[in-house]
Amino acid sequence: MNKNMEKVLKAFGERQLWDVINMTEAEDREGEHYFIFEDWEGLEKFIALAKEVLSMDPVAMEYEIEEKLKTNFVFSDEYTTCDDCGKVVRIIPDSYGWQPDFYTGNNGLVCGDCVRENWEYKEDYIQDKINNPEKAVNGVLSEDDLIAMGFEKVNADSYEAGWYEGQDDDPEVIYNELRGTHDEILFFVDRIGQFDTCFSVWAR
Repeated sequence: MNKNMEKVLKAFGERQLWDVINMTEAEDREGEHYFIFEDWEGLEKFIALAKEVLSMDPVAMEYEIEEKLKTNFVFSDEYTTCDDCGKVVRIIPDSYGWQPDFYTGNNGLVCGDCVRENWEYKEDYIQDKINNPEKAVNGVLSEDDLIAMGFEKVNADSYEAGWYEGQDDDPEVIYNELRGTHDEILFFVDRIGQFDTCFSVWAR
């Protein structure tokens, strides 16, 4: 924590603003610092406090305050924290190829790193995806993870579903064709494009 951050948080505590501004302070797995706000009003009050405490120009921009504090200002509809490790997790897409690196299950919202580090989380993550053509492993586990869990890839080439000609592979049709010869079938997203998705099928 740098000196500017210390000054602002000290003033924040002395004025008992935790009851006024609803926010969460946390870091991600790379050590990047975040303030996660519930609303714009809270962010604006925090910015006003920072400008006052750091004697900044009243018209200073938001990014200038972020640079001073070495932090990121974000909102709770885009980011949250892992219920296991407490690290920051992005929960909505920021590009068309984005895939979630978290899951919500019996243990709350758990980041991908915690899932990959915990065998029980891995099994919990795939339970509602096994034998379910409407759901797929998408972002949290890798092919190596599936192999370690006893799965084998069924198809040699990726299936494709999308807007383009020939991209009409249907997971439900594929599942119905395979369920007579495999006990546990799992769909896995290989790649997401702007207008299509490539996926594979795994069995255990």
